[in-house]
Amino acid sequence: MTMAKKRIIIVTKDEEKEAEPLHSKRSMQASIPWSEWNKLYFLRYWYFVVCALIDTFVPLEVYRLIDESYDYVAAFLLLAVLLPVQVFIYLRLWGKNGPWSPVEIEE
Repeated sequence: MTMAKKRIIIVTKDEEKEAEPLHSKRSMQASIPWSEWNKLYFLRYWYFVVCALIDTFVPLEVYRLIDESYDYVAAFLLLAVLLPVQVFIYLRLWGKNGPWSPVEIEE
């Protein structure tokens, strides 16, 4: 009976330098203060959730409440107004040069 041979992997120094750490983004998130993490990740996540709820339920309520001849038009017009406003607010908060825009952490 023979045992299986173990595979030996040889890593050179150049390959070691080129390899990026697996948890680099996680370590960056862990190195920022809690208040900054809250603005950069948590509030942005909830902004998307609330926007999705607004974009779903408000046009449906308008569709339900308005006269049958204009219900589709009113719902789509409201959605056409809501989406650019939400994108504008997002870009003002988290976009380039925004107060909560993510910045790269230099090591």
